[in-house]
Amino acid sequence: MAERYKLASGIVIKRDSLPNGDVIISLFNQFGKLQAIAKKGNKLGGNIARMNLFNDLSVQYVKKDAKSLAILTQVQLNGSLSKLSSPKSYIYAHILAELVDKLTVDHFSDMQMYSYLASGLRGLSEYEDAETIAIIYAWKIIQQAGFAPRVKQCSICASKDLGNKFNLNSGGITCKKCDSGILISAEVLDYLQFLFNTTIRDMLEHKLTKRSEHWRLLRDYCGYHIAELQSFESLRYI
Repeated sequence: MAERYKLASGIVIKRDSLPNGDVIISLFNQFGKLQAIAKKGNKLGGNIARMNLFNDLSVQYVKKDAKSLAILTQVQLNGSLSKLSSPKSYIYAHILAELVDKLTVDHFSDMQMYSYLASGLRGLSEYEDAETIAIIYAWKIIQQAGFAPRVKQCSICASKDLGNKFNLNSGGITCKKCDSGILISAEVLDYLQFLFNTTIRDMLEHKLTKRSEHWRLLRDYCGYHIAELQSFESLRYI
């Protein structure tokens, strides 16, 4: 029986080159995530270099069964953001892509998650302050996945008499009575409270301060509630 070819498109959020020359990619779109392999020995329609991270691709593939990797037969480049290859922008783009990868599984369907990733990558390419874009979109992606920290009331007892500590175990700010966790500045707390209750457009008008503290909190929160992100290792100042 002839193999049936299938089509998919999306953003490359993960790329691994194997010792034998094969390349495995994870392609993310509004319908989910496709993991596929480009075999070195196979004649692939389209240059394999098109499968770089953050590129928007259309692919043709075959898949023998639900457990096997899809095998790519053709690759078409729909668009790329050349500025994301610069060292600074690449770090932030990698954080967003790895975060989405950790938060999603095959067949995961969330149009808003895909929109956040696509919009975030464009923002990193176009906006002068890429660091602000990265922090805003990282927290928004986490919120969309249902993992947003509790910053309006105590994460332990629900009191609104908030203190200045963030408890990773309970997932948010604690009140003056519970008073447990790591110290957090008033500026970071105010920023997060605003971020989780407004649009990204409005957030861009809100000045970002205490950037190192934001990154440390984001790294620690992801590590505890989602997964350890290797991309954070590139942010050496945190």
